[in-house]
Amino acid sequence: MTGNPAEAGTDTGDSLPATPKGYAMRTGLLEATAGALADVGYGGINVIEIVSRAGTSRTNFYKHFRDVEHAVLELGRGPMGRFVALVCRHPPRRAAVDHRAVQAWLREIIELRERHHVILHSLQLAAEAHPESALRTEWERWQSELRRGVRSWIDEARGISGGDDPLPVGDLAEVVAEAGDALRRRWVRRHPDGLSSQGLDTVADLAARISLRLIAPGRDRQATGSGVDPLDAP
Repeated sequence: MTGNPAEAGTDTGDSLPATPKGYAMRTGLLEATAGALADVGYGGINVIEIVSRAGTSRTNFYKHFRDVEHAVLELGRGPMGRFVALVCRHPPRRAAVDHRAVQAWLREIIELRERHHVILHSLQLAAEAHPESALRTEWERWQSELRRGVRSWIDEARGISGGDDPLPVGDLAEVVAEAGDALRRRWVRRHPDGLSSQGLDTVADLAARISLRLIAPGRDRQATGSGVDPLDAP
C-alpha cells in the first residue's frame, strides 16, 4: 500500500507552489512517483518514467524537483513526519506499562507503516544507495528521532515498573522495533492479502506483549491460553 501520495508529500521542507495549477502539477508528479515506486522500485525509475505517467514534460518536473531523489524525498516527508510524531506520542506515565494502551499505540504505528510501506521502503533503499545525499541525511535524522521516541517510552515504562533490565535502553529499542516488524512480516507471509483489521489487532497485541515482557517483566499478565499461534488466525 502506498497511501495517498498527495497527502504523503504534504509536510515538505521546500515551498509549495503558489497557484492551484502548480499544486495540482506537483501532486500529479508525486502520484506518478508513488506509482512508479510501487511498480518498479526505486532503482527502476527515472524522470522520463515519472513524467510519462503524469502526462507532462520534463520541464514541468524540474520546476518542482531537482531530480528523482528529491521527488522521492518530498513524497516521503509526510509519512515519515507522521510516523515520527506518532512514535514520540507514546503512552505517558502509568499507561506506559498498560497492555491496552501500548497495544493501541503500536497498532497505530503498524497501520501507518503498512499504509505507506512502499514509500518508506523505497526511502530506505534510496538512502542506503546514496550515502552522501540529502535523502540519506534526512533518513538518518528520522531514524534518530524514532529511536529517541522508543527510548523515551522505555525509560518511562522502566520508571513505573521499577525494572532494572541488564540490556541498555538503545539495545532494547532495537529489539522492540524489530519484534514489531518481524511479527508484521510473519503475518504478511501467511496472509498474502496483507494486514486486515484483525491482523493489525493480533500483531499489535503480540508486539505489546513481547515488548512489555522485555521492558517491564511481570506487568503484562495477559495470556491467550489457547495454545494456538495467533498469527495462524484466518
